[in-house]
Amino acid sequence: MLQKWLAEVADERVHGTHKEVVRERFEAERAHLAPLPPVRFDTSYRKTRRVALDAFIDVRGNRYSVPAHLCGQQTVFIHMALDGTLKVFDSEGTVVAEHRLRPKRTGWSVVPEHHARLWQELKVETRSLTAYAEAASWN
Repeated sequence: MLQKWLAEVADERVHGTHKEVVRERFEAERAHLAPLPPVRFDTSYRKTRRVALDAFIDVRGNRYSVPAHLCGQQTVFIHMALDGTLKVFDSEGTVVAEHRLRPKRTGWSVVPEHHARLWQELKVETRSLTAYAEAASWN
């Protein structure tokens, strides 16, 4: 049905801009048309972000993890695609993180491997719990 409408109505009308019959204009231009490229045109929304000290970037009100080696000083490039994917690129153009864009209410998007180095370097003070055990026994 669509093909019939295209052939009998759309292609036979006089175009409002160039004032020619659409089918005739297409036939005149056909020899000059090239095939579409094999790779789809990237329509991603592109921006830069600065990586925070906790290895996260802020995008549209939410936070997304990036590898720890980018902490604090690196500017990264983000591409947000129409399909809801977020790709993060380093200064060399290498993809360093991929996430699904999330609504603010769903919280942060974390890839545990991004923060593995931070957890290894983290120095947490430990102390004996005997004082707490003694205090609990007083009740």
